[in-house]
Amino acid sequence: MDSLKRCFMSRNIRLLLLSYLIWGFGEGLFVYFEPLFLEHTGASYQQIGVAMAISALIVTFLYVPAGWLGDRLERRRLILGGYLIGGIAAFIMAVAPTWQLFALGMVVYGLSSYCIPVINAYVLQETPPNQHTRILNRLVAAFWLGLLGAPLVGGWLADIGGRAVLFTSVALMFFISSGITWGIAPQSPTAERANEERIAWRHLPALWPILGLLVILAAFEWGTRLGDVLLPNYLTHRFAYDIRTIGMLGTMNSLGAILWLLLLSELDAKGRKALFLATANVAIGLWTLWRIPSFGMHFVAFVLLGARHTFRSLGTVLLARLTPHAYQSTITGVFYALSGLAITLAEFLSGFLYAVDPARPLQVAFWWLVAWVSLFGVYGLAFRHLRRISPIFAEA
Repeated sequence: MDSLKRCFMSRNIRLLLLSYLIWGFGEGLFVYFEPLFLEHTGASYQQIGVAMAISALIVTFLYVPAGWLGDRLERRRLILGGYLIGGIAAFIMAVAPTWQLFALGMVVYGLSSYCIPVINAYVLQETPPNQHTRILNRLVAAFWLGLLGAPLVGGWLADIGGRAVLFTSVALMFFISSGITWGIAPQSPTAERANEERIAWRHLPALWPILGLLVILAAFEWGTRLGDVLLPNYLTHRFAYDIRTIGMLGTMNSLGAILWLLLLSELDAKGRKALFLATANVAIGLWTLWRIPSFGMHFVAFVLLGARHTFRSLGTVLLARLTPHAYQSTITGVFYALSGLAITLAEFLSGFLYAVDPARPLQVAFWWLVAWVSLFGVYGLAFRHLRRISPIFAEA
């Protein structure tokens, strides 16, 4: 507990927590309404899915080189670049007269997330190893705490001022967050990197279970994203929910994210059981939205769906425990790239499935997650095998 308190006494960690809090509020103002804004500017359901897929695909190709650079270059500048790009993207979405230009703004916003693997590496180097899980989860929880009430505010801003007022407010939040991040100390990779690289390369054949974990994590991302890409449209057309009601459900989703981030990290610090439980919660939430036409149960479902937002942090923690320090930013970049590719495929297919039947994305996502949860034991076997054959990870 004392070491955890010392971590939060670090000025750099406090600034990152505050910047994540404000960024989360800014993103929460609009993120649940993106498909609706695309529809309102003239996009079909298929075009919505394709636009969101292209946005995810472009940033997917940036994660690995960004992670690689994060293991080699000064990290503060890389982080600031991502923050500033987000503010520029918000202005594009504020003034876009057509769905194509709005989609361009979405693409630019997606580019800003290249800095996430670099931020993770910054935090891992800034904190002691025994606190990595809690600090990373609390960082993500700060983001979702900021996002908690934002959809309600975003729905209100969209109602009274339209898209321009909404996204101008978003840009303001992003630039404030950028200014806070400017205050963190510069950080370069550790001096021990060269020696760690030699150790890592010598034991590279022992790293194959990491690939299995990456595949499983990407499969989970695919299923959960397929189920929620067009949820606002599904709820609007099937249950006649207005934008403020969807905003309330988005707030419940944020509350669920905070709840599961804090609860699951305390329940299972190693992350394996936590990931299993998170996936099960998402599957139950998707089934509820598919099968139960009850507004009250939809509130519960969105809390359960909040577990989806623990996947990246739990995956990062699991990979950090298995990966030599010299490669943590790079492996995190690979993880985000594979997850991004899975999300791209899900977003591409979602519009076509929705055109067949609005409930079809929920159905496919539910059964996909059920199948992959049943295979999750593969990771446990791989992890135990890795500890036997690799002295690097004997303490993992």
